[in-house]
Amino acid sequence: MTPDDDGLVTDSDGGHIENGNGNIQTEQNANRKGCDITATSDLNKDVEDPAKSPFRYGCFGWTPRWMQRFNRAPWLLIVLSAFCTAQGLVINGYINTGIGTIERRFELSSRASGLIVSMYDITCAILVLFVTYVGGRGHKPKWLTWGLIFMGTGSAIFALPHFTTGLYQPVVGADSILCTNDTSGEPQCQDGTGGDSSLSNYFYLFLVAQVFHGIGALPLYTLGVTLLDESVTTKQTGLYLAWFYGFSALGPALGLVSGGVFLGIYTDLRADSVNVTSSDPAWVGAWWIGFVIGAILSYIVAIPMSGFPTELPTTAKIRAEKESQAHIAGHEEEVTRPNFGTKLSDIPKAVKYLFINPTFVCVSLAASAESLVISGFATFSPKILGIQYGLSPGVSSAIVGIFAVPAAVGSTFLGGWLIKRFDLKVRGMLRLSIVCVIIVIVFSFCLLLICPQEIVAGINSNYYANETGIQDTLKDPCNADCGCDNSADYSPVCGDNNLQYFDPCHAGCKSNSEDGVFSDCSCLDIGNWTDSSLKVSQGQCPVDCGIVLPLFLIGYFISMFFNFMPGIPATNTCLRCVPDTQRSFALGVQWLFARLLGSVPGPILFGNVLDTSCLLWQDDCGSRGACWLYDRQMLAWKLLLIGAGFKGVSFLFFALSLIFYRSAHDNDGDEKKATDPGEVEVDMEGKRESYKRMESSSSTAEIVANAVYGETAEEGEVE
Repeated sequence: MTPDDDGLVTDSDGGHIENGNGNIQTEQNANRKGCDITATSDLNKDVEDPAKSPFRYGCFGWTPRWMQRFNRAPWLLIVLSAFCTAQGLVINGYINTGIGTIERRFELSSRASGLIVSMYDITCAILVLFVTYVGGRGHKPKWLTWGLIFMGTGSAIFALPHFTTGLYQPVVGADSILCTNDTSGEPQCQDGTGGDSSLSNYFYLFLVAQVFHGIGALPLYTLGVTLLDESVTTKQTGLYLAWFYGFSALGPALGLVSGGVFLGIYTDLRADSVNVTSSDPAWVGAWWIGFVIGAILSYIVAIPMSGFPTELPTTAKIRAEKESQAHIAGHEEEVTRPNFGTKLSDIPKAVKYLFINPTFVCVSLAASAESLVISGFATFSPKILGIQYGLSPGVSSAIVGIFAVPAAVGSTFLGGWLIKRFDLKVRGMLRLSIVCVIIVIVFSFCLLLICPQEIVAGINSNYYANETGIQDTLKDPCNADCGCDNSADYSPVCGDNNLQYFDPCHAGCKSNSEDGVFSDCSCLDIGNWTDSSLKVSQGQCPVDCGIVLPLFLIGYFISMFFNFMPGIPATNTCLRCVPDTQRSFALGVQWLFARLLGSVPGPILFGNVLDTSCLLWQDDCGSRGACWLYDRQMLAWKLLLIGAGFKGVSFLFFALSLIFYRSAHDNDGDEKKATDPGEVEVDMEGKRESYKRMESSSSTAEIVANAVYGETAEEGEVE
């Protein structure tokens, strides 16, 4: 026998392989090696040649010794984390920051853009069972490699419309929004220059791109999580998943921050001159740059991912030593039999066994409620922040990203560390999730901390102070002879009377200066009289928000922190409460729950909340377009009711999971607790081995953890 760098010892006769820890692997159960994602490995040849033995890291059959240093769990974690970053950067970063700009550039309605966002999750929901069922019993790294290739292709397709359209030429200019004594009205609709309908056809190309994104990301959070769980011990899983999900939160945060920066760059880098500013409603930022970056990053990460074998050299030993915490439902022998799951006809039985597992069902429903809230807020957080506090899209996106980085990443790492540090079992993880949900519900009330409502003449205020009631039309005798175009873009101006107007024309202004100040305005009112010598300035009237925004950001940070923390315990619970053979499929079914009941309806529901809080809609030649002005207070209360309401649903199902859970170690209805030092017998490959456990005194932190989580950390678990 001859050893190699990664601890494998190969029998010269090719009969079996023994790793350095004493595990025996026969030629029949040796799996294929990685990298070549199209070819099938020759197992007999691999066994006979020590340089090409199974479970070696390499590329297209090239497995040099120096590459085997990457054939370990930490390196697998690094590559999967890079995949997470690329996926989050595009899906929850650049798409969320750029969706409003894409609407404006390609003349899409919010309904159409909402469908673009949801197409990603719709694709995942359709394919998740097939991918997890077939991929869970196949070469997981190959599935992940193809996923990265699809992700990169989807990002390239998403950026393609920018390169296949002409230069963006907004119709702007101060003269076009002045009072001209022309009563014809809505000239853009009459002369046919209201828009280019062909641009809206790119909607279908965006849908195709999202389908590619969905196919590409699907293996990551199902097969990737399972592969990571199989490669480390039970005690290490929490910390590894914390790192993994930490990067899944880092990607969106980086996307929000950098996406906000890109939106400050004019979309056409080749344009000779730009006659609009970033504060102008007609401004379109460089939304496409992020998708080019995402495509390049995905293709790069696919290279190291393709080198991993079916499983790491230490996986078999770890699998044998792991202690089952599966919920006892009476079907364990069926789902763990050797041939179960090898045929598609076993899928109905596999689904049935998951659905009669009450812990799994309740945790999945709780995860769905969490997903609905997170997906809804993630899609519209930059827009909500801009509405409630008067911030530009770039600034609001950057703020969301800056606060998302420490909150989301820190909470996922802390959640994983708590699981590892206190060796939390299923019940402990469920209790941790419940505590986090309660904290989020309390801090959800920070949504009511908003700036005062903007007062706009003709919308939620009258043109004159001596008029009673609220005027609900932009037309008034003071601007009746101006021929103002109601189909024009919203270009707010602030008068010297501290009243905001839709645009200079609706304020009755007949002249302007180059510094954005308009004069000779017939609609400005002071007290009970008008003064045409008063002026209006470009932009919204300043609103004194006081310390509302800082207070909100503090509450937002705390809510974000505890919003992400249940992710690791919930995933760990899903992996632990089912038999080992069902883990990949269980994650897939949970993903299906989360998509169909959570992330697919989430953006649609939150979009409806925004639409029903609208005060002023765009009139696009008789068709309703985007919303120009929102009722801030109405929006705040609706967001609170939906956010706290679905968090309450999450609390309910986490609590039911805790009530229903039963493990194989339960005695007298409780999970077995290891409180005294002794011996634990581990059945490994049919042999019973005794391990002495060393007695150690509980630290203060462990005592506190036991009091909070209601259980004593089990010792003696093999790391």
